Parts: sequence; structure tokens; C-alpha cells
Amino acid sequence: MTRLRLRLCLLVAMVASTFAAAPASAAACSTGTHTFTATGSEQCYLVPSGVSSLSVIAVGGAGQPSNGGAGGQGAQVTAQITVTPGSTLYVEVGVGGGTTPVPGGAGGGESDVRTCSEAMCPLSVDDTRLVVAGGGGGAGGAGAGGSGGAAGNGGSGTAIVCQAGTTGTAGSAGNNGSGGGGGSCNAGGAGGAGASTGTPAGSNGSAGSLGAGGAGGSANDNQPGGGGGAGYWGGGGGGEAGRPGNGGGGGGGSSFAPAGSTFTLGDGTPSVSITPLQAAVTLTAPGSLTFSGAQPLQTISAPQSQTITNTGTAPLQITGLTFTGADPQDFLITANSCLGAIQPAASCAISVAFAPQGSGTRTATLSIVGNDPAGPASVTLAGTGGQLPQGPAGATGPAGPTGATGPAGTRGASGSRGPRGRPEQIELVVCPTHGRRSTRRCRTRLLSGRTRSTIRSADIRVSLVRGQVIYATGHAVLTRAGRWRLVLQDRRAVAAGRYALVYRVRVHRRLTTHRETITIA
Repeated sequence: MTRLRLRLCLLVAMVASTFAAAPASAAACSTGTHTFTATGSEQCYLVPSGVSSLSVIAVGGAGQPSNGGAGGQGAQVTAQITVTPGSTLYVEVGVGGGTTPVPGGAGGGESDVRTCSEAMCPLSVDDTRLVVAGGGGGAGGAGAGGSGGAAGNGGSGTAIVCQAGTTGTAGSAGNNGSGGGGGSCNAGGAGGAGASTGTPAGSNGSAGSLGAGGAGGSANDNQPGGGGGAGYWGGGGGGEAGRPGNGGGGGGGSSFAPAGSTFTLGDGTPSVSITPLQAAVTLTAPGSLTFSGAQPLQTISAPQSQTITNTGTAPLQITGLTFTGADPQDFLITANSCLGAIQPAASCAISVAFAPQGSGTRTATLSIVGNDPAGPASVTLAGTGGQLPQGPAGATGPAGPTGATGPAGTRGASGSRGPRGRPEQIELVVCPTHGRRSTRRCRTRLLSGRTRSTIRSADIRVSLVRGQVIYATGHAVLTRAGRWRLVLQDRRAVAAGRYALVYRVRVHRRLTTHRETITIA
């Protein structure tokens, strides 16, 4: 029997996986902001395009009263759930309350939102509920002159994941049935025990289960126990009273919702209200960024800030910041406080700097990409690129040491001899230094003849020679008129005639000798 049941459950799960989208067409489902009330059948909701979060307020049904008292209150759960845009959700309103015959009260039904239809995904095989508001327990029936057991309330309070319902209380007088237990996070409430005394004795209530409350005890046509409230786990049914006596109240069902949800007691009328939550990017202060003045190339400006405010009803997620347009490479993000979720009415800021890569007007657009269904928001950017920055001139550094004298170059080839021109005339001053003259006189004479040398420096030594005899010695002197003058001291009397004029010139620390034939007039 166990193997057969397991195979049946697996088969149902496979069918549910294959046909999960079959029960309702998108056109038949409600969408947008909508409140569902009890219709006796399953309803559906189409998540709008671009919506990934919904606000859900689910209210469980109150337990029915009996001839002896009121039923328990249902729970109210306020939650925010994450969904897939364009997907279909299924809504159950006020279903699953535990039954019991009058005068006992039936348990209140639970209200939930789920991702798979009950027809395709029975709770015993695949629980796809996202939000559950538990129902209250039904009141126990009352015997003559007595009162039935008080019913338990549906799950409420501040539990994070699952809130157990309040346990139903027992009947209050005579031979009474016990109250049913409240549903918990992982089990249904236990059925209340029937009275063991009386003629006949009472029967036990049944335990609650996933999504359903237990039935109140009622086997002996005595005062029945109240039915358990439905919920995430249903409450147990109350026990039947022995005759004469009063039946026990049913337990309330538990509630379920994501972390951060709130659990309270509702007004007793089962319903489910769904509101799409959408983020909305609003740019404030200033909406566009202009960097004034010319920014030198290869430098970065002071940053400017752009504020982003979430004016929607869902958390805003910024998933991308991109630069487009004519000059996207000229702008950069320097700070970003929009990295996490931005709650509704909250703001964050992005700082942008200008780093021009070229001169003149530079423009771009900053695209802010997120989960705003309206699409990316845009910030226009503009700046002017200047010239490369010029720093002040540095101080002149000290002169470096004189380098070593390079080697003498090789002598170039001799040029061809030009036409013979007029011989250069050089003044030759000979001052006598011998003899018995009482007055010393220097005689200036012009050199003429076939001399080819030209005196270019005073660093020269000259000798006047005839044969092997030196007649005079001296050096060259440059006159104010720009002419060279050879000033010699004679060693012998210099008469007119032909002589040899011997030059010794220092070139690159070496002495070079030249010999010219001259005629003294």
C-alpha cells in the first residue's frame, strides 16, 4: 500500500510539472492591482510585464459561531513576494476549513497565493504556496444550559517564517469535549478528545493537515466539536461532548509568508489583495551635468554629483552605468552609492568627472540601467577640452665641465690652385740692434715677391734668413688698420735683396714650419 501511494504521488508530480501552465489562460486572469474574494473556486493572477515584486495582503476566514459562542478570528498577513514578469499565480480564498454539523461551527478557510494550480500541484505532493493566511477555528456546540468550547484564532503575531495558530480551548461545563490544537509550522493541530463520560460518550476531533482544518468530533449525535481552521497547517477539530455536555472548539490554522512579513488578526472576511510593485528612477539635482571652463587635456576635473531617487513602490536595483554618445571616453564615474537595493522614496548619488581626450566641445550621455519598467534614465554630459597644461620654466642649471679635446681630424685633400693674384703686401719692420749708431731707427719695408702664405695669427715666430745666415728674428703684430706687420730685430745689416722668411706656427700644440722667399726693396 505504501509503495502504491508513493508511485501515485510521483505520477501526480510528473503531471503537474508537465501541465503547470494549463489551468488558466492569461486572458482569463486578473492583473494589475486586484482584490480577490471567495468564489468557491480557484482564481488566477497574471504578473504584469516588467514587474518582479508584488505586495500581497491575505486575510483568512473566521471560524463559524455555534449556539454557544463565536468562532475564532482569521489571520491577516502582509507580505512582499518576488515573482517572474509575465508569469501566472493562483489564488485560493477562504478554502479548507474543518467541517462539523450544527450546532457546532465550521473552521474558517485559509487564503493563499501559489505558483501552481491546486489541480496540477496538490499540497500533499508539491506545496507551491508563497503566502498563507490561516483561518480561525469553529466554536463547539453547546448542550442545554451550557456553552460550547471557545474556538482558536488563526495564526498571527510576528513570526519570521511561520506563525502557529492559537490552540482552541476546551468546552466549559459538564461532560465536555476537548478543544482542538492549533496548527504549527510543521504539523497540523491535534484533534480534541471526545468526552469519555456520558451516554453515549463523545468522539474525537480529527487532526489538521496541509491547507485543511480537522473535522470536529460528531459521531454520536451529541454536541459536536468545532471544526479546525485551515492554514499553512490546519488546526485540529474539537472533541465531541458526551450527552449531556458541550463540544470543544476547533484550533486555528497557522500562517506562512517570507521573512519580513507581518502577521495580525484580520476582520474575518477572507480575501487576497495584490498590488504590483515597480521601481521608478527619478533624476533630481540637476538631471544634466555641464563642466564649465576649458579643462586642460590629460587632466581630470572636479566631480559633479547626480542624485537618483526611487519614486516607485518596489526596491530599485541599478544594474549598469554606461557612457554613450559622441565622446564617451571623456567622462568617468568617480563615486557610486547606488550599488545595493534602493528602497522606495530613498535616494543615492553618482559622481562624474570630465577628462577630455581632445580640444573643443565634448559631449556624452550617461545611461542608468535598472529594473525601472520605463527603461534606462539618461543624464546629458558636456564639457570643453583645452590645451595641454604648460608648467613654469625651471631655473637654468649650472654649466657642465668642459669636455676633453677631441682628436685632430685628418687633413682634407688639397684643393686646386686658383689663379695667381697680386702678392699680399706685408709690412716688415726691421729695427737695427748692432753697430755704433747713436740713434736707433726702425725701417719699415714692404715685402713683395712670390709669397703664398697669409698671416692669420699673432702666435707666430719669424726668421729672416739668407743661405745659412739668420739676419733678423721677430713675430707678427696686427695693426689697427687690420694689416699684419712683421716686427724683427736684425742681427746683421739687412740690405736689399732676396731672403727666405721662415714661419713657425703652433697648430694644435704642435709647431709647424713654413718657408717663403721674399724680396726686400
